[in-house]
Amino acid sequence: MPLAPELESDDALFVRALAAADPTAAQTRQLWNDYGAFIDHNCAKDRWFFCRKAVRTLDEHGGDNKFKPFPDLPYLEALVGLWAQVAKRPTNRRLIIHKSRQVMATWLAMAMILWELLY
Repeated sequence: MPLAPELESDDALFVRALAAADPTAAQTRQLWNDYGAFIDHNCAKDRWFFCRKAVRTLDEHGGDNKFKPFPDLPYLEALVGLWAQVAKRPTNRRLIIHKSRQVMATWLAMAMILWELLY
């Protein structure tokens, strides 16, 4: 059974490496703090990194695991880049997305607004 099945692969690797190293409680806290600072630093620099590492979505039909990582889909990554370009404009900061249902555009918009608020 995986140590942390709800975590993404790099996070799960970090958890397994931490467990294998058998650090003291103080060392564990420091490692988690350092890892959290690394994640936060990279989230502040990269909107897509923020979406992939810090954002979880709610899948009401997801069974036992309703909270899932933000999907790694090329069109969402492209929309993040487009959002970043529009956000740099001094005026006319509107982005209109013509979409169908269930393409995660609303989740993406909420993630980008949260990123703007945090960073």
